[in-house]
Amino acid sequence: MVIAKTDEAHIDLMKKFEQREIKKQYLALVHGTAVPARKEIDLPVTRSPHNRKLMTTARAGEGRPSFRLVEPLERFDAATLVKVSPATGRTHQIRVHLSAVGYPVVADKQYGGRSMQKRPTFGMMRQALHASRLGFEHPQTGEWVEFEAPLPEDMQKALAGLRHGSP
Repeated sequence: MVIAKTDEAHIDLMKKFEQREIKKQYLALVHGTAVPARKEIDLPVTRSPHNRKLMTTARAGEGRPSFRLVEPLERFDAATLVKVSPATGRTHQIRVHLSAVGYPVVADKQYGGRSMQKRPTFGMMRQALHASRLGFEHPQTGEWVEFEAPLPEDMQKALAGLRHGSP
């Protein structure tokens, strides 16, 4: 979360978000272990025609452009910890894209597909997605600043269990 102290800083930060000058990084625990060494996902995203509260991938020429880079950080028997670097800020885009390419976020009830009920949650009571890093040019000084948020305790516990071979 970023909070501007002045109206000028707020306007500057809004422009940076619109112009995609703010670098965001997320960590996600996803189902599956075949995530390639590095994968670019470039699929347009649009509202689901079946449920207006959800998003879905669209055919070329439809929806809004949406792009991200996914890198595996740690592989386990049934899951992979990945770093996700989105270039766009579409609603639910990370969850939609990861599910579309066969790696739904652990415990994601909305985008995990019908088989999600049969998949392990590794103790997660919410989707295993975390906004870990945010970087941008400071509105007043022009210096590049980065902020990092520690991994939440529930994700730490899930990863510890996976590292020790517990479901």
